[in-house]
Order: sequence, then C-alpha cells, then structure tokens
Amino acid sequence: MSVNHREDARKERPTLEVVARRAYVAKSTASRALRGDPRIAADTRKRVAEVALELGYDPLVEAPRSGIAGIVSASGMDDSFADPFQMDIVSGIAEGLSALGMGVLFVPPAGTAGHDDVVSRIPLDVCFLLHGFSTYSSTRASLQRRGVPVLVLEAEPDDPAPSVRTNERQAFRDLMDIVIGVGHRRAAVVSLPLSHHRVNRGFVTLTDLGGVDVVPARERLEVMEESGLERAEVFETTRSLEDEGELAAAAFLALPELPTLIVCHSDLLAVGVVTALTHAGVRIPEDVSVTGFDGLDIPLLAPLVLASVTQDGYEKGRLLADQARRLLTGQPPAPGELYLTARAGNSVGPPRPKPAAVVTQ
Repeated sequence: MSVNHREDARKERPTLEVVARRAYVAKSTASRALRGDPRIAADTRKRVAEVALELGYDPLVEAPRSGIAGIVSASGMDDSFADPFQMDIVSGIAEGLSALGMGVLFVPPAGTAGHDDVVSRIPLDVCFLLHGFSTYSSTRASLQRRGVPVLVLEAEPDDPAPSVRTNERQAFRDLMDIVIGVGHRRAAVVSLPLSHHRVNRGFVTLTDLGGVDVVPARERLEVMEESGLERAEVFETTRSLEDEGELAAAAFLALPELPTLIVCHSDLLAVGVVTALTHAGVRIPEDVSVTGFDGLDIPLLAPLVLASVTQDGYEKGRLLADQARRLLTGQPPAPGELYLTARAGNSVGPPRPKPAAVVTQ
C-alpha cells in the first residue's frame, strides 16, 4: 500500500481511539488487547476484538509496522537449520506471513551475543518461540514488556499465548501400543533436553517427572508411563541432532546388556541411534527395536522405515502464522489444529529372546 493510499484509508476507517471508546477501555488497553497480550483479561480482549471487527478497524492501516517477525529457537537457528522438521516449520511460518508482506528475523538464542538487543530494541510486529520456552522465560518477558505479541509452538496446556493444538499425546500413545503389541514391556529412552535451566548429556535418574519442564519431553515420558511400558535407562541429549543420537547409542553399547527397545524423542535422534548400533553389528529390529518422532522421510535408512509419529511441520508453521495474522489484524483468536498419526514402519519387532552380542569394531 502506498503512503497516499494508506492516508486515504485512515480517513475512511475508524481509529484505535474510536474502538477504545466503544469498548469502554483506555486506548493503550485496546492496543494491547488487539495484540493478544495475555495480561489483558480474556473477556476484555474478546470485547475489544468484537468492537474492532464490527467497526471494520484494521490496525495495519492505522499504524505502519516494521514488517518483521522474530523467530527464536531455544537451541539456536544453526541447529534448527540442521533439522529438516524444524526447517519445515520455519518455511510454513515464512509462507504464511508472506501474505501480510512480512519477513522473518532469526533471533539468536538466549545467552548468546545479540539476543538481548533484538528482544529489547529491534522493532518486531510479532515473535514466534519455537520449542523449549517456559511461561516465565526472560525472552518472553522482555517481548511482552514491549507489547510484542508472542506465539509459542509447544506451550503448556494452560498457556494463554496463541499456539497450535495437536493430538500429540494420543498419537504417541498409539505408537507405544504398537511396541507393546509385539511384546515389549520395557523401554530405554533417548530424550530431548529435560530442562530449560541446565544443559546435560548422559544417563539421568528420574524418580518422578515433576522436574521435567520441557513440554514435549515431559509429555512423551508421561505417555510412555501411562501406556504401561516400564522405563529403563534414560539418556538425555542436549538437542535433537543425529550426532546426539550416536552418542546415546555409544552409551547403551557400553552397558552390560543392550535394551530391547529404545524410544527416541525425535527422528533425528533415532537416526543417530540406528546408525551407531548398526555400525556395531546390532540388527534393527531383530536385536533392538527403535522408534522416533516426527515422521520424516529418511532415505539414508532405507529399506528401514522408522516407527514414528508423523506430523506436517510445514502445516504446523503455517497454522501458527495464521494465528499471528489474526492477532495483527484484530480478528478473534481461532486456535489451529493439527492431526498426528502413528506410523508402524519396520524398525520395531518382538523383543529378542537373549542379550544381543555387541560386535566391537
């Protein structure tokens, strides 16, 4: 839209001040409500959005925006670029925002150079937090103090931020039912990071799951427990990458006896586990069954196909971008929903009747 056209549109359309007056709130409250600020009461946000819709108020017409959406990944964008599923999500977000004429800015993760400058000073219309962000993260707090709308990819169930709803728990339970169905009753785990507040790689003892504050990791451990599978060794990784899976496999190979089933929290972790075990002479699934999560197409493993949970990363990102569009145009929220399914693959078989022989190369 040209400057002249924008000014003409401003003359013809109601202003934020009119919306605020009709909704019986202060102008600043109306602005925050239309941005989806969770500090504004839900009924107030709804009332302001309804008034804005009734009046045909378009915040993109009244106030020029930066045209920039921030994307923050807890593990950093370098790791995200190495993960095909993460890149599918980013592609979906970028494509969804292109309809608004917006671009994306990859924000350095917390604790690295440049992060604080971006989240505290650089103009952002909206910011997406991808994986690993708790309700009380400093990044999120800084953005919300500035009034930047925040969307969270994997939020806590009671998180007020716009997100994408999935049936992830049920799909993962279906995957657990597949392994139980062939006779498994005990499983080792290669987990995603378990905490926002520390970095750890290695075996961990989990007496309960109360200290696991990373949503996907906690939910997958909970569902495995609910399914009736006994939890054996848990190897915590620092991020979802193939080399982390290889390190986990090396640790399992050093045990007196290999597990019969290794449940991995992502397909990339599973690829690393399968690669390292196969190199050591362990047969998949005859000696050890392996599962993943994300449903990636992995030609490297052919003819092996991972038992996994399939989800469309591109669509997940696009649905999240649609939430941002609704926020920025003053429309009422309408949470996106994504359906996940379990894939049997051929990486799961019955438990071996005796310990696998580990061949030392």
